[in-house]
Amino acid sequence: MMAIFSEELGEKVTKSNFRSSIERCQIKFSHFAQDHAQIGSVTICGDTIQNQNSSTDMQSHLQKTPTLHHDLSEMPNLGRFYNRTSELQNLKTLIFTDKAQILTLTGIIGIGKTALITQLVQEIKHQFEYVIWRSLETCPTVAQMQNSLRDDKEAKE
Repeated sequence: MMAIFSEELGEKVTKSNFRSSIERCQIKFSHFAQDHAQIGSVTICGDTIQNQNSSTDMQSHLQKTPTLHHDLSEMPNLGRFYNRTSELQNLKTLIFTDKAQILTLTGIIGIGKTALITQLVQEIKHQFEYVIWRSLETCPTVAQMQNSLRDDKEAKE
């Protein structure tokens, strides 16, 4: 079964990378669909799905801007940022090219870790639908963090 996926996706698919391979395939398909507004039909596992939308409906749907959900209320306002373009570029490469899902920035106090990440978030936040800045200083549990996010969302509605 994995050999079939490997052949179709053009990359070696194993149990450990199956999910990421399928997600990359979905991303490629979604980019293809955005670039080509008219799709007649798509075949998934033998089932053919016909496109019921007219080309104008599809084009208007593709032109809609996604709603951005940014909560940066806890992000510090650091003011002046000193030129650290190579570090910013390295972080952007890790995020966008290498598709890093978790980054850890470590170092001694006062070298500008927070300033660097604050600048990075300001520069790339519009490329993400959801951006949330939360302080982990109080060490909240995952459940507490989820509840906090849920409470914030309900308060805004």
